[in-house]
Amino acid sequence: MDLYERIDLFKMFSTQASKYGIIMPIVLSVLYFIGAGDIEYGYYTFLRIVSLIFISILIFAYLSWSNVQLCYCTVTFGILLILFNPIIPISFEKETWVVFDIISGILMLSCSAVTFYAFTGLPENVEKYKNTKI
Repeated sequence: MDLYERIDLFKMFSTQASKYGIIMPIVLSVLYFIGAGDIEYGYYTFLRIVSLIFISILIFAYLSWSNVQLCYCTVTFGILLILFNPIIPISFEKETWVVFDIISGILMLSCSAVTFYAFTGLPENVEKYKNTKI
């Protein structure tokens, strides 16, 4: 891959994937890891609302990209959307939520890594996105 292909790939990556597929899961994972601590109940309401907004945006973005490699993330987001639903909240003990928060944070970080790999890691993606208009 020469320099121009790398620049084209970087432009594509910085405009499409980083906006939704990389940054939002990292932000959510940080929020989930914070939620694993001993925090007041108001934070968990905030976490549910932010999760609903971010995960809804992520599901829409991932479905619009229609990339087979991102199916894992879309399914993961759907499960987390149900779990952290603020409209019909699911109740568990505090210890159970700590486990869910840690697992959710790890899943979000893995989805961020999968997204990064899907857009930049495969040689055929260079050809696929080479002519993407910015």
